[in-house]
Amino acid sequence: MRSSQKWVEKRLLESYAVEDPSWHNVVVEEGAGLSRNNRLSTRQLSQVLYDFLPYQYLLESYENGVVRAKTGTLNGVQTFAGYIALAEDTFYFVFLFNDPVAYGYRKAVLQQLLKDLKSH
Repeated sequence: MRSSQKWVEKRLLESYAVEDPSWHNVVVEEGAGLSRNNRLSTRQLSQVLYDFLPYQYLLESYENGVVRAKTGTLNGVQTFAGYIALAEDTFYFVFLFNDPVAYGYRKAVLQQLLKDLKSH
């Protein structure tokens, strides 16, 4: 394990495992991207997003700046996680697709989520 991987995993465990025992089995092999050996749930990723909120500007912008997010792709796995800023509210989202999906599926799901959020 590289020193950066150890640092990311250590920080996650220090930050979250004290309050939430579900973090004790977290494995982070690749802190900047997707890896088959990473072990994080959507709930855990949402917790990380919550704490990363002040730095969301570092993520790529989608949907005319309404969305800030990071994608991940492996053979048979696609992810998309980030923030949706509507009016005074910021929403977090995490998509983990562990089956092959059609090209553009992440974007289609995001667009439907945006449509639903805007209509409420």
